[in-house]
Amino acid sequence: EFASEVKDWIQKNPVGIGVNWTCTMDVAIRAVNWLWGYYFFCGSPSLTDDFHTTFFRALLDHARHIIDNLEFSDSLTGNHYLADIIGLIFVGTLVPEFRESDKWRDLGARELEKEMQKQVYVDGMDFEASIPYHRLALEIFASGFLLLKLNGIELPGLFRQRLEKMFESVLFYTRPDGLAPQIGDADDGRLQILSDYNRWERRNHCYLLALGGSIFRRKDMKAAGRGFEEEAFYLLNGDVPQADETEVSLESHSFPDSGHYVMRSKDMFLISDCGGNGQNGRGGHSHNDTLSFELAVEEPFIVDPGAFIYTASEKWRNSFRSTSFHNTIVVNGEEMNRIIPGEIFSLSNDAIPRVFRWETTAQSDFLDAEHNGYSRLSPPVFHRRQIYFDKTEGFWTIRDILHHGGEDNRFSTSSFNCEQFFHFDPRISIRRIKPPLSPQRIRKMVRKMADFSGGDVPRLAVGPAVRAQGRIRTLILIPLLFRGLKMSIEQGWVSPRYGIKKRAPVVRFVRKGGCPAEFITLILPMRVPQL
Repeated sequence: EFASEVKDWIQKNPVGIGVNWTCTMDVAIRAVNWLWGYYFFCGSPSLTDDFHTTFFRALLDHARHIIDNLEFSDSLTGNHYLADIIGLIFVGTLVPEFRESDKWRDLGARELEKEMQKQVYVDGMDFEASIPYHRLALEIFASGFLLLKLNGIELPGLFRQRLEKMFESVLFYTRPDGLAPQIGDADDGRLQILSDYNRWERRNHCYLLALGGSIFRRKDMKAAGRGFEEEAFYLLNGDVPQADETEVSLESHSFPDSGHYVMRSKDMFLISDCGGNGQNGRGGHSHNDTLSFELAVEEPFIVDPGAFIYTASEKWRNSFRSTSFHNTIVVNGEEMNRIIPGEIFSLSNDAIPRVFRWETTAQSDFLDAEHNGYSRLSPPVFHRRQIYFDKTEGFWTIRDILHHGGEDNRFSTSSFNCEQFFHFDPRISIRRIKPPLSPQRIRKMVRKMADFSGGDVPRLAVGPAVRAQGRIRTLILIPLLFRGLKMSIEQGWVSPRYGIKKRAPVVRFVRKGGCPAEFITLILPMRVPQL
C-alpha cells in the first residue's frame, strides 16, 4: 500500500506543478514522512528496484525544491522555515548518496541551532504567541536534534538547554484534564504522527512529555506523559525508560518572556496570556487575547474558543481571533489590536502589555497586568486586570479596571461601553442562581485580594450569580459591582480542532458610562452536593 500510494502521488504531481508544490513547508513535511514510511517498510519485497529508483529520484526533487525555495526572510522566520530546515536534515542525513546531502544536512544543522535562539524565548515558549504552534516547533526541534545526534552530530549545549525548557513549558501549561490550552492559532499542524493516527486528540501534547522525559531523564515529565510513549519509542529507537509511579504535583509557574502565567494548585488551573503580538509584533498566529485566560477545575470551564479556520472564510477567521471571542474586555466595540481587512495573518501591534507584579506563594498567587490597546480612543482607555488565586480556600477574584492612564485619572464625561466576556466549554451548562454565599463572606474573600494588592475594597453590590455545571464540578461566577451592570447568557462558538466549531455558552457583562470603570468577579469552584 505504501509503495502504491507513493508511486501514484509521484505520477500525478509533477515536480513544481500544482498545489502540492506551492508551499515549501508542505514539501519538506512530505519528505520527512515518506522517509519514515520507507524505513518502516524497506524490508518488504513490495519495495522493488523500480520503486527505489522512482522514490529516491522524487526525494532528490523534493530536497532540491526545498533548497531553491526556502521560506526565509531577513526580517522574520517562523514555523515554515523550521519545516524547510527539517526536510533538508532528514534527506541529507538519511539519503547520504546524493551529491548535495552533506551540504543540506550541515546547512540544516546550522540553521536549526540559529532558529532555536531566534524563535524560542529564554522561558522556553515559542515566539509565535500560539500554544498549538509551540507543539509544532517543538516536534521539529526535537526530531532534528535526535536524528543528528543518532548520526554523530551534537548540537551545542545552549540548544539542548532551551530544548529542555520547551518540553518543560508543555509540562506547566497542560491542564488538569491532560489537554493544552488553545491560546493563539491552531491548525493541528504536526511534523509526524506516529501513533493513533485516525483518532489523535488535537489538544493533547502529553506524548511530548513522554519524549522529553526520556531525552532529559526527567521523572516529572515521564510521569505526566505516562501512557503516551509510542511516539517516543519510535523517535528514540526503542530506548524509552519506563515511567515510575511518581505522581506529578505541579506548582504555579511564570513565562515572563512570552507573557504566560500559570496559577495551579492540585486540580485547579488558570493560565493568563499577558504577552503581546507574536512574531516580533507581526501577530501572524496570535489573537486579540491579551489579559485573557483559561480556567479549569479537574475539567475545563472557561476556555479560549480556538481558531476554527484560516483562508476559507475571512469573516470566521477574524471572528475567532477577535477580542470578543476571548475572556477579556472590549471597549466601545473596538479591537485591542486592529484587524486589517484582507490581512488574515497579521494584526496591528496596538496592545502592548505590561506586567506590574507576579507573585506566587504556597497560599496564593497574584497577577497584575495592563495593556494599552484602547489608548488610541479619545480620551485614551487602558485595561488593567488583577487576578488573585487563593489556594487555601480555593477561589479566584478577578478585578478589571478601565482608566485613562497617567496621574490625572478623573472621571470622564465621555460615554464608554465596556463588555466583559467569559467563554465556556461546550459541555458546560449555564444558568442564573442566587449567590450561594452571604455578603459578609463575599466581602471577606475580596478583602484578601485587597490586602494582597494594597488596594481598598470598593463598595460591593452583589448581583445574580452564574452557575456553570460540568460533569463532575460546578463553577460559580458572582459579579460584585453589579450596580449599572447588565448580564446576559448567550450562545457562542468553540473550535476543538481545525475546521470544526461547536455551540458553547458565553456569559457577557456590559457596563455603560464614563471612565474609570470597574468589574470585580468572584469565581468559586464547588462540588455539586455543596449547592
